[in-house]
Amino acid sequence: MLSSRRFPNLKLVHDLPPPNCYSSQRGQTDQSAGAMENANQQNNFTLLRVANLLALCAFVASGVLQHNDPDPWQWMAFYTAAACICMAFHMGKLYWQVAAVLGVFAVLWCLSLLPAFIGKTSLTELFSSLSMQTEDVEEAREAGGTLLVAAWCWVLGRNKYEEKLARTSESD
Repeated sequence: MLSSRRFPNLKLVHDLPPPNCYSSQRGQTDQSAGAMENANQQNNFTLLRVANLLALCAFVASGVLQHNDPDPWQWMAFYTAAACICMAFHMGKLYWQVAAVLGVFAVLWCLSLLPAFIGKTSLTELFSSLSMQTEDVEEAREAGGTLLVAAWCWVLGRNKYEEKLARTSESD
């Protein structure tokens, strides 16, 4: 196990004082609090990367499972685009504007699907069977898929936008 005794220059998270403590040396406390904040940001980023990989797998699976849909090509393309956004984020190549475009497209598509099932299906019908029961149920599930893609694009796009803002504020 790593310890600060063996490696005196190594600062481990558990070696740092809590961020609320005050020191006679103000700069030392600020550095420790900054290191804690960086550790928290790194943990959040790791959690986001894991969640992104799960979303990537879900979008790839959703695209593959569309082959038996009445209109497969548009849905396969849609879920492939969502998977590509996840892959670009994972590789560090995602621009927030790309995620925003797909997210807005997904919301608009969802809004166009709403009249087909609002008031015609219930939640129990949506989840009672995996097979397609009626066209209304199919439309409602498709709308749910577009909302999931829109929500995930918002999460990734917002993350990248905040990264961009942090970089520009650091350079100023």
